Amino acid sequence: MARDSRIIDSLDKSNEIEYFDTFPTMEELEYHEWLLKYPKPSWVKARIRTENLNNVKISCNIGHFPKRQAYIDLESPINVMSKQHYNMIMSKGIESRQKPSNLSKKGNFIGRVKGLKVFIGNFTYECNFMILEDTTSIIDHPLGEVIFGKPFARNTGVVYDQEKGTVTFEKDDEKITFKMPHKMETSNHIDFKNINIDSIPLFVLGSNDDRGKTYYSDSLTLGFVQG
Repeated sequence: MARDSRIIDSLDKSNEIEYFDTFPTMEELEYHEWLLKYPKPSWVKARIRTENLNNVKISCNIGHFPKRQAYIDLESPINVMSKQHYNMIMSKGIESRQKPSNLSKKGNFIGRVKGLKVFIGNFTYECNFMILEDTTSIIDHPLGEVIFGKPFARNTGVVYDQEKGTVTFEKDDEKITFKMPHKMETSNHIDFKNINIDSIPLFVLGSNDDRGKTYYSDSLTLGFVQG
């Protein structure tokens, strides 16, 4: 298994991603109590679950790969990514890790990476992630294998308005606001309790200065709100 000095090249050869061996802390294990368990017990429920109207999501690129819907857990002490997803987006991947208590089995904790670039519209952030063999104790598999936590929120200064269902990023005189689909004004008459919203893309809230009105665009066509 690689040690602290290992450097993993990103797809962008001008950047380097540092891999380091810092095991989960007590704070991380208290919040994600099944983090080290692999495979996850069938009765353990993920914190980010399908068909949950309280899920918070955004659209972004991680490296060169788009994430149409990436989820945020504002209480999680870590950003998490599965080994499979990490190896998909990186030119040089990482290997599974043996379980310290039983070397014949895989452990769930793989390691951590620093400086992985995340692009949100025109904004660029560098994020650290914990890499796990299996992320299903944290996020239901159909929703993906990446979850942003408090470190991401601190790094980006993201503002989440639960009542309005908006997630806002701001830099200088630009900001971008994502709107949860079930909070759209045009959807007020819909009972989302009986509808699976996981496959519905979120929207970007923009300002049309020419007409003095707001408009909504699909999240894959990123627009901006001027400050």
